[in-house]
Amino acid sequence: MLYGNSEFNNFSNYKNLSVKNKKFIYIGLVIIIFIIVMAFCIFHFTSKNNISKNIVLTATDNSFSIEIPSSISYEVGNDNNFVIDISSKKYEMFMYASVISKERMVDFYQIVQDDKETYINDKQNVRDDSGITQTKINDYTAYEYNFVYYDSTYGKDFYNNILWIETEKNLYVLNFEVVNDNVEKYKDIFLNIKNSFVEL
Repeated sequence: MLYGNSEFNNFSNYKNLSVKNKKFIYIGLVIIIFIIVMAFCIFHFTSKNNISKNIVLTATDNSFSIEIPSSISYEVGNDNNFVIDISSKKYEMFMYASVISKERMVDFYQIVQDDKETYINDKQNVRDDSGITQTKINDYTAYEYNFVYYDSTYGKDFYNNILWIETEKNLYVLNFEVVNDNVEKYKDIFLNIKNSFVEL
């Protein structure tokens, strides 16, 4: 009879241990799932924020700044003719900017028109000329035009967008170029960069 009680007690202890082990396993699984879900949420939130963040790029003469999406990898050039000179070899995108000091009253539209004629004459096989359109960039008067041309160095067609901005102090020229196959990817990016213009 004592032997029987001992067997019963051993079985009860085993049963209790088994129930406790199952509880530990369930709790462990819940904790692991919780950690995985939290890690996914944190990663997703961080990735989303990193994509949406912009890099502030300041002209070498500190005259203005623009914002470039952090998702774009680019190299900084060293052409002294420009206050901003960046390019992305991966997407064959280029951006240049220059500043013209306004020492007297100027016919802004005429300057843009003359520059456009000279600039386009230097390009090969120009097509899809948009003509000059007036716009606003942060309450500044601006003119822009775009066209497609053939670049013999690359052996490809390039989309070119030129934006002129007039402030009380200066005239600013922002020149955006990208291989024509990637133009749809970059049009909105170029627009956001232009609208981020801040005179310093």
